[in-house]
Formats: sequence, C-alpha cells, structure tokens
Amino acid sequence: MDMSPELVLQIPIWGNSTACEVEAVRPATTAVINCVAPLTMINEYKYTWSSNGGKFQGTGVKDGTASQVGWVAPGIPGFYTVMVEIEGSNGNLYAGFAYFNVINPSCCGEDICEIE
Repeated sequence: MDMSPELVLQIPIWGNSTACEVEAVRPATTAVINCVAPLTMINEYKYTWSSNGGKFQGTGVKDGTASQVGWVAPGIPGFYTVMVEIEGSNGNLYAGFAYFNVINPSCCGEDICEIE
C-alpha cells in the first residue's frame, strides 16, 4: 500500500477506449492523479473531475483546466471511483477512471488489503 500514490491515466487516442488505474490507500491519503490526453499539441482539453467520495485539490479543478489533481481519500473505508471526463476542442470525448479501496489501517495486513 503506497502512502502517497501517483497514478497516470494515459488516455488512448481512440475515443471508444478508457484508461484506468487501481490503488489501495488509507483514509486521508492524497493521491496525485495525472491525466495524459492524446494529441495535446493540436487540441485543447476541458477536464471535468468527479468522485463518489473524497475531495479534489489543485489549480484549475473548478475551471476545467486541471489535467492533474490531488484526490484526498475520505475518512470512511470503502470503494471509491474518481472519474475524469475530457472534452477536446475538436469535439472528441474521452474518460479515465481511478478506483480506490480506502482501507482502515488497523483492519488487516498489507497482503489482505491489496486490490486484486
């Protein structure tokens, strides 16, 4: 279990595919999530970040310019999904997902807590 994970969502160039990563973390851990969109040299993107728990940190999260965010895991153990929707100036839509298992630090050993 990484105490400060860094995840990279490498978005495929074809719009019918998605990128995803999986991580086990402890409550209140901040994970850095970097979304790498395709063809950034010829296209501008708007990033919309959402989650079913936790909160986002970073410059540009609210105005849609943040390709990288910090996601602070909630204090309640459980399964959480962070989603980024990317809209290109050419009209293409892309999506990336980060799946987190927030684990109570006293629940179990390192092996049991890993997501398979």
